[in-house]
Amino acid sequence: MRTILDEIDDVFHRVTREVVEYAEFVENPVLVLEDLTYIREPMDYGEFMNRRLHGWGFAKLHAQIRYKAVEKGIPVETVNPRNASKGCHACGEVGYRPRQATFNCPNDACWMSEYQADVNGAINIADRYLNGESHSREHTDGDDSAEDWGRLAAPQDT
Repeated sequence: MRTILDEIDDVFHRVTREVVEYAEFVENPVLVLEDLTYIREPMDYGEFMNRRLHGWGFAKLHAQIRYKAVEKGIPVETVNPRNASKGCHACGEVGYRPRQATFNCPNDACWMSEYQADVNGAINIADRYLNGESHSREHTDGDDSAEDWGRLAAPQDT
């Protein structure tokens, strides 16, 4: 009997496989992910919400992308995600999200007044990588953060 966890695992495998397969069609591909190492530490949204947020599969997604990309010879880098979705990718001004999927830039001189929020964040992450801000995290302190758990749960990529 299949459980909801089996269904989630299937979705993770399908999505991560599609990400890596797409990257194979790009010349000199590099997959750039947000470094979510300590994302859970500052959370305090109450017992119920904390439990739900701690269940997010950051580590599992990172681990699956990482090992599938390594099998294909595609490098995986991480960048600091801090405020990646808050800044305008065109001018850098701090904007706002009137709706979940929409990013608005308050700078009247900027060519971009409204943009798809996730695409805006992804462009900021790509720009950070292109500007040399990528890095690798090494498992050093035994904590259970997303990136560290992912390294322990997936086939080793080093």
